[in-house]
Amino acid sequence: MDISELRSLAASGNSEAQYHLYMQLRGQSSDEARDWLKKSVDQGFPPALYESGAAELAAESPNVQSGLKLIEDAAEAGFAAADYHLACLKVHAYGCDQDLDSAKTHLMCAARAGDPNALYAAAMMFARSDQDAARVNAFTLYQSAAAAGYPLAFEPTARRLAEGIGTAVEPGAAKFWLDLARRAGYPVSPVSESTAMKTVNADAARAEELAALACQNPGSVPELDWPETTGFGQEVVCESPRIVQIGNMLSEDECTHLVNAAQPHLRRSFIVRPDTGEPSPHPMRTSHDGALPWQYHDIPYYLINQRYYDAAGMPQSHGEDMSVIHYGQGEEYKLHYDFFEAGSEDERARLEEGGQRVISMFTYLNELPAGGETEFPELGIRITPKRGLAVIFSNCHEDGSPDQRTLHASRPVESGEKWLAVKWFRQSDTNKPL
Repeated sequence: MDISELRSLAASGNSEAQYHLYMQLRGQSSDEARDWLKKSVDQGFPPALYESGAAELAAESPNVQSGLKLIEDAAEAGFAAADYHLACLKVHAYGCDQDLDSAKTHLMCAARAGDPNALYAAAMMFARSDQDAARVNAFTLYQSAAAAGYPLAFEPTARRLAEGIGTAVEPGAAKFWLDLARRAGYPVSPVSESTAMKTVNADAARAEELAALACQNPGSVPELDWPETTGFGQEVVCESPRIVQIGNMLSEDECTHLVNAAQPHLRRSFIVRPDTGEPSPHPMRTSHDGALPWQYHDIPYYLINQRYYDAAGMPQSHGEDMSVIHYGQGEEYKLHYDFFEAGSEDERARLEEGGQRVISMFTYLNELPAGGETEFPELGIRITPKRGLAVIFSNCHEDGSPDQRTLHASRPVESGEKWLAVKWFRQSDTNKPL
């Protein structure tokens, strides 16, 4: 249908045509596009309700209650993407009280309706378990999300087909999904490093055949529960200042998710210059980093974030946004402190916003051939990166004053690359969305 036919149908009062006309015009004529969206919203067309509600939440000055109501109306009308969005809002308590039971109901509704975001999130929840049935469920859901075109699902699907996790080994199909992950611009896991995988030809037909089987009954998504976020054993590395590490804090899927989700947000890392108080690039810190803005605080982010809060023993309101940091070959962060020093206007402002950074926590998201260790020279400690390994350390003495012994560095990457996910915790409320 060309745009003139679409205009004619929209003008006749067809709410679906009004919405599709909005979608075509929104990059060209914003005022006209908004008018058609409003007409479609007034008639209760579910995708229009959702689009309008999501836009209100994402606005520079969001109308939270109005946006939330529109998304609720879209979900009530059976629009799966709205159900998934509500699940995310309710786990993060954005615009509403946290309600995990309601969030799970919305997540299940969205997954059973075939929403790829929900399928992927549910897969990640099942993947936390080492039970055979859960592994099968995780693979089926990942594959369904991948078949729906969800790019973050390409690599976990490939890895399971390559390694026989929750399914039979299918190297040709694995190569197909792995190639798609590469084309989507995502770094790939050790699946791609396997000599066997390099000699296999991608089998698109087999991948499509398997995906079709997985998608035959999307409504059969089994019941799920929120994975445990507590009970991880801590190994004490140093008593004072306290440094602990937790093995397998994050799964391989979760590590890969953070790397891929952060990719579009990476920028050159800054330091705060003591002479000007301004953040700027500096040779002492040559990495790239990106914080996931609140619009990306979805179900996988909640599961990962909650594990950080529980491990650090800190309330959600005291956490800064998680940052994902990437070091290429030769890149490093020379000796530095994580606590704020009141010598610059920028750091004084940060101290006023949420108090001192009392705890640092990071998880290595990959392993590398050489270099990239975290070193505390005053303590004689050097920690070698290992995928999923978390390190937590206190930046301050018990009286709240900065502990100079926490001086540390990320040593230069000698071979490969290094990824890690960092979260800092403050003395008091940071007044940011969870």
